[in-house]
Amino acid sequence: MEGCRKIEEGAVGGFNKIADKFVDDFLTKEGESVEEAKTRLAAEQRAIVAGIGGIVLLLCLIPFIKGLK
Repeated sequence: MEGCRKIEEGAVGGFNKIADKFVDDFLTKEGESVEEAKTRLAAEQRAIVAGIGGIVLLLCLIPFIKGLK
């Protein structure tokens, strides 16, 4: 069981190193750390998802609103 845990930790650690390198090379803004970029990107993604949710809600309400006229 311990061997599997070490393999898992190695795989996850390797993936995180690759992801951090990608963020550092392509997604950070000037003077921004990798962690700051990840935080900014997560906030941007939440804002996009929230905006899409609002649009979907409006589209669902249009037939109801039209029926009130």
